[in-house]
Amino acid sequence: MPLIRQLSAIMFTDIEGYTAIMQQDEHKAIIIRTRHREILEKEHTQFNGRVIQYYGDGTLSVFQSAVEAVQCALVMQQAFCCQLPQVPVRIGLHIGDIICQDEQVIGDGVNIASRIESLGVAGSILISDKVHNEIHNHPEFSTYSMGSYQFKNVERKVEVFALNHEGLTKPTPGSLSGKTENTGSPNIPITGKADLKDINQDEKYSKHIHRKSIAVLPFVNMSNDPEQEYFSDGMTE
Repeated sequence: MPLIRQLSAIMFTDIEGYTAIMQQDEHKAIIIRTRHREILEKEHTQFNGRVIQYYGDGTLSVFQSAVEAVQCALVMQQAFCCQLPQVPVRIGLHIGDIICQDEQVIGDGVNIASRIESLGVAGSILISDKVHNEIHNHPEFSTYSMGSYQFKNVERKVEVFALNHEGLTKPTPGSLSGKTENTGSPNIPITGKADLKDINQDEKYSKHIHRKSIAVLPFVNMSNDPEQEYFSDGMTE
């Protein structure tokens, strides 16, 4: 079969902690993996994705559209998180040039998508800067930056974004670890569609914030004495 090159949106999924689940309860592990595949195959059909490979508790698939790939990931992850039995899945997405041969795909884009998935936590969806650029003008998607990472065997740093939607796990910027060559914290620009102020209001997210910051807002004189205005003004200044 001849080699075919094409630009594709690449998705990796993986069940977090599957080996431990299998050791603890084989029946539960089988149920979780079966549900993972059922949801994945159903939504890939809906959003025109193609599953290339099942490997244990993970999958590799491709889409012709980045928008459809993100839509598929979002619907799948919400089903994994919100329906019983819950399936602790990591999802990573990237766009790149791939080579197709004999139902196999290879290429730098595949490697980067795999690296991004390795950073994830159960219930989250991580996307590369290239995918983010493709969906930037689609208001139905909300994202925030996780910082830039130097992945192993990848020349350029890749900025990674997380989807900020109801029902998803929202990791803290700079908290991810995986197949990277970082020795310190990644650079974390405040970019993306989700304002960090809005993210902080999410209860789940707020519990995991460790960065130090100070916000000073105008103080309000809540007394009945207008002469106390100077006190609230002075405190703000």
